[in-house]
Amino acid sequence: MKKALSLLLALVMCLSVIAIPASAAGKYIQFPKTQFDPNDEIVFKVAGLTDDMIEPLRPGFTDGRTDDLTVGLFKADTPDGNWSNAVWSDLVSSYWEKGTGTTRDIYRNAPAEPGVYVAKLYYYWSEEVIDRLTITVGNVESQGSISLDKSAYTALGKMTVTATGITAQMVTTKAFVGIFEKGEGHHSGSSGHYDWDYLPAGSSTFQFSVPNKNGDFEVRLYTTTGNENAQTLVMSVPFTVSGATGSAWAQGELEKASELGLIPDCLNGQDLAKPITRREFAAVSVKLYENLTGKKATPAASNPFTDTNDVEVLKAYNLGLTAGTAADKFSPEVLLNREQAATMLTRVLKASYIQGWTLPTDSNFTLNFTMPAKFADDAKISDWAKPSVYFAAANGIIAGTGNNNFSPRATTAAEEAMNYASATREQALAIAVRMVENLKDKPIDYTQSDTTPPTTPPTTPPTTPPSGDLSAEAQKFIGTWVASNIWAGAWVDINDYLEKQNPGGGYVFVFEFGADGRYRHTVITDGKWHQTIGNWKMGNEGRIETTNRVSISQDNPVEHTEKDSWISYGEFSINSKGEYGVILNAAFYVKQ
Repeated sequence: MKKALSLLLALVMCLSVIAIPASAAGKYIQFPKTQFDPNDEIVFKVAGLTDDMIEPLRPGFTDGRTDDLTVGLFKADTPDGNWSNAVWSDLVSSYWEKGTGTTRDIYRNAPAEPGVYVAKLYYYWSEEVIDRLTITVGNVESQGSISLDKSAYTALGKMTVTATGITAQMVTTKAFVGIFEKGEGHHSGSSGHYDWDYLPAGSSTFQFSVPNKNGDFEVRLYTTTGNENAQTLVMSVPFTVSGATGSAWAQGELEKASELGLIPDCLNGQDLAKPITRREFAAVSVKLYENLTGKKATPAASNPFTDTNDVEVLKAYNLGLTAGTAADKFSPEVLLNREQAATMLTRVLKASYIQGWTLPTDSNFTLNFTMPAKFADDAKISDWAKPSVYFAAANGIIAGTGNNNFSPRATTAAEEAMNYASATREQALAIAVRMVENLKDKPIDYTQSDTTPPTTPPTTPPTTPPSGDLSAEAQKFIGTWVASNIWAGAWVDINDYLEKQNPGGGYVFVFEFGADGRYRHTVITDGKWHQTIGNWKMGNEGRIETTNRVSISQDNPVEHTEKDSWISYGEFSINSKGEYGVILNAAFYVKQ
């Protein structure tokens, strides 16, 4: 008995080290294995079909002609339709056994030349392939190696994969490198969920998007595509992922955002379900602009803001995608609401594809689109935001928040406290992804109004604000005050300045304070003018308060309402030229 058990155990141990080839099956094609020696006999079947699939009527013919269901073997790089390049082929009808759903055994030989081949089941005349199965003949080179720049990554970040020693034969057999979950079965990169790519000969480097899923992963190198198994796996390199983020609904678009390069550095490793700030949104806008145009954005040469020096903010400002909340303030950590987000990303599209568009001339460019049904809370959407909101909705860029509401902005203190209508980071990224997918490289239908600007500022204000109540202290300011670097600070006629401006550029600043409580401020720099008018009166602590302000400019001659502001002033004095004047807004003005 012991002897019999010993023999049985020995037999089991021997069988355990014998490589038993696994059968290979596609949807219909059934091969005994996937690896053959050159000239090996291949005995296979085609099964799982119905009788009417064998010789269907040929498309486009009504005279009873049938299509030919054919099974053939091709080199892996042979395009579909090149049936004459088959290593061998057979009509399935010649082997079909009616009513059984299968053919009898078909006998063929593997090619003499080593390599990767594909068995295809196809209709000859319509060129429709209904099944394919990849096999390997002979020894396919399993050379090369891969390495990663790190062993641990943050979700949705970038990872660098380096491949070396890839042979010409591996290129022919479509060797590839891709990301797999640890323990995941063998399959081609294109049928998986994560980044992958084919390999060129020699050495190469790839940037892959890190999965948005915590856990253990690996990058694998396979010698071939379509026949992935333990024999064609050259090696794998493990890595871990942490910091997965975002809502369930956003996962697909967040991974697309990573693949498209739309996630800026400031959002890597952050909770993407949280509200987005103006600074972060500016960075997303820049990434979107660079994707749409293929151009790299550059920051403004001079930073106008005192509350941020963020490079991405300065890029967005330089492109005209955003402006400050005041002359010298950007408010980088202020949260953005949904209507602001829709408007800013629509600006990105205009900046990318509408020639001549600038932020100051935005009102001159009207986007044309079929108006979708209004949101239930349309009345809460600001008038200035409605064109962008409904353009985005019409193009599948944005959707509502439920019950056909858009939730554009907070309208009460309670809503502000709960961040109601605040745009989230993942929403901003999802909008950016949809803009790339739906609108990239497509013509934008728009109408441009007459933008021919007047060549000089108007001699009278465009509107007449109501009179102010001036104090006795204000009387000393009534009149015209000028600062200029063109003619030694002396007042010159504005038209004369525009005509004779020197090539090096210069400026003329003019304040006109009227006894009726009106004021006008004209700025001319490098041949372009901007004018603000409104009411004025004396304030406290060296300030002239201004209200009811509107502005126009040479580039944008349409009136724009401005926020109330002030003009700072200093002591009356005499400058180095012996001129009597006053410091207004840090420039020395001479009274005329």
